[in-house]
Amino acid sequence: MKSRAPLFNGFLMLLVLALVAGCGTTAERQRKKEKSNIRIHAETGGQGGMSSAISVIRSAPVLLNIEREPLLDEHNVEGATVEEQRGGFVIRIKFDRQGSWILERATVVNRGRHLAIHSDFGTARWLAAPLVTGKNSTGEMVFTPDCTREEADRMVRGLNNVVRKLKRKENWPFPRSVDP
Repeated sequence: MKSRAPLFNGFLMLLVLALVAGCGTTAERQRKKEKSNIRIHAETGGQGGMSSAISVIRSAPVLLNIEREPLLDEHNVEGATVEEQRGGFVIRIKFDRQGSWILERATVVNRGRHLAIHSDFGTARWLAAPLVTGKNSTGEMVFTPDCTREEADRMVRGLNNVVRKLKRKENWPFPRSVDP
């Protein structure tokens, strides 16, 4: 009498292997769901209805008046990385074409002022306020954030997740409008 148990066990083993190989760990799935944003505001000279007072750098606070509307946000970002520098790390943000134009214009107009960088990566915080010393036509912004390396990694990972999601939505074909 022939038994089909070895055949069944073989299929069962293949199914288990496929499930194990296809599933990521819980930590990996959580990292893919992390979200963060970024807002870059220009410093303003006056105190009017369109400006807000902020404090940047927790260890030695710097008070700035900034425009309420951001110049750039995550919609203008192509990608971000955390890079090692001598004595620490920096965050490098690469902007898309429109973001590069806005950054270039903002650095020309706001020379001698600060660009305040805010992010919400689980903790909402002003990360930096680099001084604009000249025109930036590279399409990239590099700054030393006021956060730990782990927080910077978390912020960049979440920002890249949001950017990927936004790019997928942009590439989705729009429905055709029907003229009556």
